[in-house]
Amino acid sequence: MNNIKLLLTLTSLLSLFSGCGLMSTTKPLEHETITVKEIISKLRENKNRLSTMEAEARIAIDTKEMAQMGSSYIRIEMPYSIEMSIRGPLGIPLVEMKADSGHYSIRDFLRQEFMEGSPDDLNFMGLPFNAGLNEFLELMLGVVTFTDTDIDSLVEYRIDDGKYYFEIIKHGIKTANWVDKNDLILTRQVISFLNADYTIEKRFEIIETVNGVKLPRIVHIFSEELGGSISIEYTDRKVNLAIEEVGNEINN
Repeated sequence: MNNIKLLLTLTSLLSLFSGCGLMSTTKPLEHETITVKEIISKLRENKNRLSTMEAEARIAIDTKEMAQMGSSYIRIEMPYSIEMSIRGPLGIPLVEMKADSGHYSIRDFLRQEFMEGSPDDLNFMGLPFNAGLNEFLELMLGVVTFTDTDIDSLVEYRIDDGKYYFEIIKHGIKTANWVDKNDLILTRQVISFLNADYTIEKRFEIIETVNGVKLPRIVHIFSEELGGSISIEYTDRKVNLAIEEVGNEINN
């Protein structure tokens, strides 16, 4: 295990300082026509179709801070705004959260605690989000995307378990990604923090098209090392509501 970690760290350093080991993002695999750059472009295009989401969901939280099942109301306005509430049996409030580009707050009714801070340091139910609010929003939506600097840090691209698989190593963080070949949407991501001895895994299941946007109905995030998991299943979801209303008026 230590040898593997050392190898990954060395690979990361080589990628950062000398560019050694980096792969071309514009070269397709044998027997394939799509490149990693094109895959990442499709992921971005899908996310860019989304402006708002209002949803009801079933949620299960099993972390060191809380073990509860309940229902959740989630409203997201792109690019950086979320309101989220979690209710337990009989509608008892458990958690309320608000966040935007400058601030986040979380009210824990069970512990009678109130937490707030910079979205760059967002920690939800004990699970950290290295990229802050943007990473949290993408998790809630199930539409994880990548930046140009992420693409420049590509170290692996292949077919794995019938999916497009690519690895990025950047700033000591290894990100392994599996993309569905038909829907071209991320279905699994494993983030390994090479200097912290833990991983966080995200899974996105049952892909649906909602008002022109491809979204997973079920979202899981968990970390065995941190001892926590959060699962969300959307039961009702409205995307780009204003666009839907305009379309209905035109049709009528």
